[in-house]
Amino acid sequence: MHAGLGLIPGKVGALPRVGVDGVSHKIPNIGWRALREPVSGRWKNTVLGETTSDAEMYFVHSFAADPADPADLMATYDLGGHPICAAVQRDNISGCQFHPERSGPAGLGVLKQFLDS
Repeated sequence: MHAGLGLIPGKVGALPRVGVDGVSHKIPNIGWRALREPVSGRWKNTVLGETTSDAEMYFVHSFAADPADPADLMATYDLGGHPICAAVQRDNISGCQFHPERSGPAGLGVLKQFLDS
């Protein structure tokens, strides 16, 4: 694990190579994954505010954030039974692991929310 930039306390580490069922994952993780809201209402007034539950976003990565404070976790996705951090937010800092510019209409909605905030 690595400390990252220190803007949001936590660590950054490699994605799990094996699912909870023992099946290996392809790393890097490339493809579409459905976002999950870790706590109902978490997306309100955020860059994900207009995103529907289970909206699919496009990922290309081998590492993921693990925020120290669960309140900073804005979205997750499932990778073989492991919840993986997909987006974080603390105060006016937001970050996403997925590529909104490659995520079709849902991703464009995230970019619009970012520009409008």
